[in-house]
Amino acid sequence: TTNSVTLIGSGPYVVTTVNTEGYQSPYSALVSASVGTVPILYTATTITGADISSLTLNVGQTGYIDLIQESGNPAPTFAVVSTTEPPSGGVSVNATTGLVTYTPTSDDIGTQAVEFTATTVGGTSAPYTFYYFVRANTPTVSVVPTIVSYDGNPQDASATAIGTDGVTPVAGNITYTYTDANSNALATAPTAPGTYAVTATFASTDPSYAGGVATGTFTITPATPTITVSDGPFTYDGVTPWEASATAIGIDGVTPVDGTFQFTYTDYTGTSSNTAPIGPGLYTVAATFASNDPNYASTIVTSTMIVN
Repeated sequence: TTNSVTLIGSGPYVVTTVNTEGYQSPYSALVSASVGTVPILYTATTITGADISSLTLNVGQTGYIDLIQESGNPAPTFAVVSTTEPPSGGVSVNATTGLVTYTPTSDDIGTQAVEFTATTVGGTSAPYTFYYFVRANTPTVSVVPTIVSYDGNPQDASATAIGTDGVTPVAGNITYTYTDANSNALATAPTAPGTYAVTATFASTDPSYAGGVATGTFTITPATPTITVSDGPFTYDGVTPWEASATAIGIDGVTPVDGTFQFTYTDYTGTSSNTAPIGPGLYTVAATFASNDPNYASTIVTSTMIVN
């Protein structure tokens, strides 16, 4: 008894049988039969149908492609060649539709040449190679506009490196270089008051992120000296103009700041004069300090002076 036959091609067939005594059965009705054919896996497309041979993805970004075959009969089964998967092993294939999904990790950074096949009962296609170019994410590096006051020490600018979610800081180190108003590069962080051009260079320690560079400005303002006014009280004698005096002391609390004072005296009527008063009364003294030290700002303070 013969239970199977081998077909030499696809098409319509009629079937008859012959027994051991030589008797042949009637022919059957036409039977359609097809022979399995080996598919040709020849390209990939985007999900919108555009032919592509490679795809660039950032770490954590999901990409989709469709595998395209021809000649496979019946419909083939699609697969990835496991030995060509990226280090993360993150490539998945819909065996029926040929839709490929891939989300790379930091282990996959670089070029990943991944092979795919299509298989029918007729055989397996030659491998089709698709290239993924995997990149580290790019952080947003920003110099924070910063204004600080002179404190006698070198002072650094401030910068941030933020991840793709716009919120999370990226681990790494930031170094700064500075250029002064005369375009001179500084060997260290600046100390003197002024506005400086800053370049912040971020070196990522997060394998999912690359480094980055940002530019901005950094300003150090002159410090305000501590002004102390000596304003009596004084005793009226009819002759002596009673002059206030003052000191300007630096940020260390000890060192005088170079500069000059001018005093304005305003009496109870609102009349102001730069001439020290003689007569008794209550005066408002404005001590105006003009700094000769570029590290310190000019300033003005007021006090009350009494001539009894």
